[in-house]
Amino acid sequence: MGKESEKTIAERCAERVLGKDRVMENLGIELQSVQDGAAVLSMTVGAEMLNSQGNCHGGMIFTLADAAFAFACISCNQAGIGAYAAMDFIRPAAEGDILTARSSVRHRGSTVSLVEVLVENQDGRPIAQLHGRSHNFGRPFLDESDGQAVT
Repeated sequence: MGKESEKTIAERCAERVLGKDRVMENLGIELQSVQDGAAVLSMTVGAEMLNSQGNCHGGMIFTLADAAFAFACISCNQAGIGAYAAMDFIRPAAEGDILTARSSVRHRGSTVSLVEVLVENQDGRPIAQLHGRSHNFGRPFLDESDGQAVT
């Protein structure tokens, strides 16, 4: 990667995912920011995301948090995959709420990374928290010779 800043590397890693993740696209999940070890994503709760009680389905909230988890993990150009995630739901989200997931890598090792994600609504009230662990492959996400993603 040479003289690129960490943020530039994080942005390049994010660009390799954006436009290829149909779940994010279908749910309207948007990347707000990414930097080394952190990402912020958002999603507006639509009527199609509501459960039988009229609240945002927990799976939708989990998907937003999981996407933030993934962006934080790859932001340092480390290939890997989610190995574990658990979510604590704090309060329901309603139709029209704008949910923001803020992820942060708390530990980055050669084989394991630990990530925390906090999901809040537009008023800054916590909705859920995800605790995740990724398995790192020990190779870069981007190929250093041509900047392409390593799969």
